[in-house]
Amino acid sequence: MLLYRQSPFYKIPGSHVVARYVKSSHQNDPGRTVLEILLALFAIRTLLQSRTRADNGEKYFIQLSEKVGPPGFSPLARAHPGSTRQEVDEDEWTPEPLAAPLTPKEQTDLASVPVVSGTNGPRLKLANTGKHVLNLASYNFTGLAGNENIKTHAIETLRKYGVGSCGPSGFYDIIGASLCCECALAVTNGFGFQIST
Repeated sequence: MLLYRQSPFYKIPGSHVVARYVKSSHQNDPGRTVLEILLALFAIRTLLQSRTRADNGEKYFIQLSEKVGPPGFSPLARAHPGSTRQEVDEDEWTPEPLAAPLTPKEQTDLASVPVVSGTNGPRLKLANTGKHVLNLASYNFTGLAGNENIKTHAIETLRKYGVGSCGPSGFYDIIGASLCCECALAVTNGFGFQIST
């Protein structure tokens, strides 16, 4: 009879592992088994419990009122303690500033921060001093990105050779421009140059 009742349980995937765990833990420490059963029942009760608790009355809900709030909570309440929202006119109070005024040291520090005047480029004009400075915070500090001659040659090179994610000669073969560059470098540095095919 007991085997007949256990057979549907053992048809569940992973049931053998659970049964083996329960047998070994009960044999080693029976108190642990009781504790685990209580924890499992508590977890099931918590999952099945109502989330809003509306059936238990309204003791868990916050009651909202028309009062402004405690004196330290709102500027309206500090100006007129015990009054309601309808009684307080918003023109009667001024909000506190979000930040404190700057100290003289903070004003000096703020005045020394360079401010750029005009568009971003290789040479910038500072609004504070009127000086022209070199913009090393940009990749175009030489001003070559806007050069039309360089743009034209770059477009011609891309159309002739294309572009790839990497350029080792073992992957993409050697192109004529690479051979010319290698030859010029070898001749310039006094090395022998051999073309292997």
